[in-house]
Amino acid sequence: MQYAPLALDTAAHLLTEFASFMRDALREAISAAKVAYAGLPSCHDVTDKWTEEHSHQRYGSLVVRLTDLDAGVAWDFPLGVLLCLGGQKYEKIDSWVVNRVSFSGVRPSDLLLAATDSDSNVRNAMIGLSGAWVLCAAHLIRNTVHHALGSTGETAAQRSS
Repeated sequence: MQYAPLALDTAAHLLTEFASFMRDALREAISAAKVAYAGLPSCHDVTDKWTEEHSHQRYGSLVVRLTDLDAGVAWDFPLGVLLCLGGQKYEKIDSWVVNRVSFSGVRPSDLLLAATDSDSNVRNAMIGLSGAWVLCAAHLIRNTVHHALGSTGETAAQRSS
């Protein structure tokens, strides 16, 4: 049996439909949480930012985590990897996060906390966004392991030069 990949327009259409489905599911979940908890902050965002290697393009991934306070259950809604235009200053990052989460029906007042890496610009953006910031557990573990192994933070190319 031969396999033929989807036509580009078909793949783009399906991805757009999937993104719309996820956005609508998140909006419904947030609306239900707002009714159930009478305006209490009930979700938080997990943000990761990086610059593409050999490029000046900056990207970020964003996950909105909705917490059911009664059941103690959390659902993650990944909003994808998105281009972040306009530099790495914390004001731009804050604006980028607000625009991305508001597209899915989340207001900054809906956010209980934000988790991200420890870069000062991202940290400052998240503190300004929600008032509560925690270091991402994955970044914390990576930093701990690097420190324990004596990592200098240099790349292989930097060390060889």
